[in-house]
Amino acid sequence: MVQAARPLLEFQRLDALQLPLPDLMRELQQHLDRCIGLDSLVVHWYDEQAGMNEFYADPGWNAEAIEAYVADNRHAQAVHRRIALQRLRTRQVYSLDEQALRGREVYDTVVRPLGLGAVLSLPYWQPGLRAIVSCVRSASGPHKGRFAPADLRQAERLHGALGGLLAREPGPPTPALVQPGAALMVLDADGRLLQACARGRRLLALLEASPAGADFQARLQQALGRLEPAADAAEFDFSLREGRYRLRLRPLGALGTTRPWVAVEWDRLSHPDLKLLTLARQAGLSRRELQVAQALLGSASVEAIARQLGVAESTLKTLSRSLYQRLQVSDRQGLWRKFAAA
Repeated sequence: MVQAARPLLEFQRLDALQLPLPDLMRELQQHLDRCIGLDSLVVHWYDEQAGMNEFYADPGWNAEAIEAYVADNRHAQAVHRRIALQRLRTRQVYSLDEQALRGREVYDTVVRPLGLGAVLSLPYWQPGLRAIVSCVRSASGPHKGRFAPADLRQAERLHGALGGLLAREPGPPTPALVQPGAALMVLDADGRLLQACARGRRLLALLEASPAGADFQARLQQALGRLEPAADAAEFDFSLREGRYRLRLRPLGALGTTRPWVAVEWDRLSHPDLKLLTLARQAGLSRRELQVAQALLGSASVEAIARQLGVAESTLKTLSRSLYQRLQVSDRQGLWRKFAAA
């Protein structure tokens, strides 16, 4: 069953495979980009009873579109399960273009707002793994939202390579970026809220309206129970729909009471690729421009980047100018500053 409460906008681990999702998504995109142009990926994972267990979307999707997509899958869960089982068993690669998508309830809430034009789905069924990877193509751009018969034939040939990729052994975790001081709260020793900044109150309101609220309260009480007046800060990570946070609890001293108050600092965690993909979605970057942006954010020279991407230096300079124009920066330094401020 789809878990709507998961923070789908964040990169996260695939529970069934224990793989860092950024690595997996990047490799999936690289495999598919070599032969079929795509703008984003959607992955459905199925349990042994073929019920939809997890759903992961491109991090550039906005929260409203994800919620609508999840709601649509819940609404027609029996239909989706039956179709998925059939396609998993037959290894049937299939595509839907914009005309077919218009007939679906989810068109006005997901397909049209995201500018999607076609979906190509590749099912995989291996021991311990059942998944459908959907490649999404935009309704604009050189491909004009359609997958050609040649794309379908190439997708058929991808089964072995992608199936092996999805079933691989766990890789090393990918480090997150920490954005400190996202919110601050002050609690008494029993965990009751005394003060909170505006963002802290908004995060608490999200928690109260979320099924994750009870789990958060339990973990907070556990952290408070481990906290000693003279100890360093206690920490735990927690995920919300809008992102992932690390909470640091620090005793503030007695302040005239027998038990100390506790400051709770919320540091927001995000993966570097999430920032870049969000920027790319907002600026309407093509997949090639996104690849150029990823390369330019590194420390390699122009010559090395051109070799890495397999293009001439003049072509790279043309792509870079287009990228800078879309992001409203003038050079590579501006790109770094834009990325750091995102």
